[in-house]
This record gives sequence, C-alpha cells and structure tokens, in this order.
Amino acid sequence: MKNNNATVSIVTITPETAGEWLENKWGEQRAVRSGHVQRLASDMTAGLFRLNSDAILRINHKLANGQHRLSAVVKSGKPQKFLVMESDDAELYKLLDCGMKRKAADALTGDFKGIIPSVARLVVAYDQRAITQSNLTNGSYLTQVQIVNFCEDNHESLVEAARVANPLYTSTKILPVSISAAIHFISERNSARRGKAESFLKAVYLGDGADGTAANDLRNRMTLQRTSKAKLRSSYVFGLTMKAFKFWLERKRPGTLKWVENEPLPTID
Repeated sequence: MKNNNATVSIVTITPETAGEWLENKWGEQRAVRSGHVQRLASDMTAGLFRLNSDAILRINHKLANGQHRLSAVVKSGKPQKFLVMESDDAELYKLLDCGMKRKAADALTGDFKGIIPSVARLVVAYDQRAITQSNLTNGSYLTQVQIVNFCEDNHESLVEAARVANPLYTSTKILPVSISAAIHFISERNSARRGKAESFLKAVYLGDGADGTAANDLRNRMTLQRTSKAKLRSSYVFGLTMKAFKFWLERKRPGTLKWVENEPLPTID
C-alpha cells in the first residue's frame, strides 16, 4: 500500500530485528517506561497481543515510534506482527501521539463500562493479594488486554456490582464506587453470602441498620475522614472496608477500625 512517500505493510518483527531498530532511532523520543514494556511483554508471552492499526513508523530507515512495543518483543523473546510504515517524510514525526489515549472502557460496551474496568483491577489485585496499605497493585501487572478480557468474562457480575454500588455512591459518596462494587463482586462469588454485601453497603452509605455494627464504625470513620486534611490512600480504604465487612459478616465489632502496619490484607475468602 502506498501513500505519497510512504509504504505500509504487515511485518513479523523478531526480537533480533526489534533490537536493531531500537538502536537506530529518529529524533528525540520519550523515555521508555519499564512498567508499560512489562505489561506489553506479558501480553505477548501469554499470546494476547494482536496486530492492530497502530503502525510502527520508520523515517529514512530510522525508528520514529513504537519503542515500547519493540522493547516488549525483545523482553518477551516472541516475534510479533505489526503494521510498519516506511517513509522519507520527516514531517510525519510531528503527528505522532496526537490522539487521545484509549482506555479499557473504550473497548467495552453496555452499562457501566466506565466503572467496571476499575472494579476489575481491584478484584484481580485482591485475588493476587497484591494490595498493600500504600499500593493497589504492589508491582503486579494487569495489562489492558487482561482487564478487557476479565471484564468480558465476568461482565454480568461486574454490571450487577456496579448497579448496586453506583446509586449508593451517588447518594452520599462515603466510599469510592469502585471499592464498594469490588466488595460486592468478591462477596457474591460465594453463594452463602448472596445479598450480604448489598446490605452491608446500604448500612455504610445510608445508615440502614448500621447502629451498633462494624458497618457503622466504617460509616463514622469515612464521614470524619471527609473533613480531614490527611486523605487516606485508596488501597487503605479498600482494606479498611474489607475488614469492616469481615467483622460485619461475623456479627462482631473491631473496636477501633484500622488496618495496622504489617497486617495482611483483610480478606473474606
């Protein structure tokens, strides 16, 4: 395919070719983000990476973009197919990365597509026990392809979790909607807990049946937090919510509700 001074073709790029192209780059380019390379390499290793419309551009046989993808080819050791544009038009370099970056939600359809990717990230991080008091992922990598696949595989349950959590969040905003929806999703996987998370979340957001329970302790803690200058990390709020829910299920109260240093992530599994 030809367009003015450019040719476009599908090329299988080996790790060796990727390394050679990376050593011969055009112009000043952004620093390579190792985390993004790792995520792409994970997709390639798992066979999830696909040929798409985002072409790798070479100007006068020098690499003008695609260094993250090619670095991932090298890291994974897996040859990959790419659209490759070869051109002698230096002006093309000015047009790179001018579009808006796509998010996982852009690949989804249906209700709550803007919410469920963040819920999916929390659920997978919880399952991997990757959540710490200061970090939601703690070095674990969940690529965009994996997020989309998880959302598609668990679409009905994720939508139901968002359906329950979103109106509660809209009413008082005491807890982030992604956290409350993730708690609902995790709880509903156990048939013995069906409906439990919804009752707990109503107690936290609305105060329904909260008096004298761990749900009330969480409600009070988060209400006070809203007036504090010191903001809690999302990872800490998730652990705090999970801990309160665990006590609520056991019909116990934690006393002072907190997630102390070096305490494992509270779980209900």
